Amino acid sequence: LPGAQVFVKGTFVGTTTDVNGAYSLDVDGSVTVVIAYIGYKTQEVATSGGSGDFAMEPDVLRQDEVVVTGLVSTVKRRNAANAVASVSGDDLVNAPTQTLDQALSGQFAGVHIRRNTGAPGGGVNVNLRGQSTLTGSTQPLYVIDGVIVNNDANQSGIDVVTAATGAGSSRPQGQPTNRIGDINPNDIESIEVLKGASAAAIYGAKASNGVVIIRTKRGKGGKTKFNFSTKTGQSSLLRKMGHRTFETFEEAYGQFGTGSQYGMSGGTDEMKAAVDVYDAAYAEGEAAAEAAFLALYPDSTFAFTPPPNLASVGAFDTDFFSTFEQDWIGRDIDYEQELYGQTGQLTEHTLSVIGGDESTQFYLGGQYMDE
Repeated sequence: LPGAQVFVKGTFVGTTTDVNGAYSLDVDGSVTVVIAYIGYKTQEVATSGGSGDFAMEPDVLRQDEVVVTGLVSTVKRRNAANAVASVSGDDLVNAPTQTLDQALSGQFAGVHIRRNTGAPGGGVNVNLRGQSTLTGSTQPLYVIDGVIVNNDANQSGIDVVTAATGAGSSRPQGQPTNRIGDINPNDIESIEVLKGASAAAIYGAKASNGVVIIRTKRGKGGKTKFNFSTKTGQSSLLRKMGHRTFETFEEAYGQFGTGSQYGMSGGTDEMKAAVDVYDAAYAEGEAAAEAAFLALYPDSTFAFTPPPNLASVGAFDTDFFSTFEQDWIGRDIDYEQELYGQTGQLTEHTLSVIGGDESTQFYLGGQYMDE
């Protein structure tokens, strides 16, 4: 082991091992030599000189104290100059979220997580180190079990991830979706977030926005265990935009139709007057109808256009607006409530199997989610 610390206990006499693990100390009499190396158990050996080999045992219980800096060395976590944050898999599954990236919300200080859509399983934007670019991506680099994962979002035109719209839609619901969202949060053992620039140096320029290191669960020796959990909940719209109630059909027509361009937003009388003007085109011709129209609406921003196919459609029904108004008076339809105001039911079932022996371990997990 190169770089192991070897020193005489209770003194300042010490050295480090070379690339071959060899070392040399000048001591007088019988002393206790201490050998220490990150990730291994510290050993103390009594000696009175001479030579000897020492075998070190890995300290598996303290591996979480090791941080790889990318500078061909390792340091203890408390001595690292980088921002390193960790969260266990148990903390992730306690939050009622649908995807892994959503589960990261609120787990790390200074990490900004924003959902791109309200659709089930929709994408999430994760920002570790602030807004460093106006046009480029601020997404961190994801590393799962040592493998770099492409977290690019689905582009327009790709089949949707839900049944809300037809296949091949140019605007898929849930767009954009992140591939990191495909990972079941229940399969995660731990997550580490590296926000410091030097901490990300080991992964190169692609880690300029930080690194999210994910370690998945592994099999364990012993009796096979089955774990099953189920969650249920509800989803509802927190705040609606609201809607406007119109007292008459003419008011709505004048607000949103072409009526406002002709001054037809004043009420039933003006609407009927406009119908009478158009009706005049049958009896006296277009010129007379246009003159009557301009007399009614001298400030019109549109030129008079007679209805097409006058000979075939017949005269206008001057009572249309009155009867139409009677059908709609007092009716209040909140279309926002009809489309988005319903309460959604959420159901999630998770099943995992873990076990193995000294030579073979296995972990198998699955999840079913419906909203």
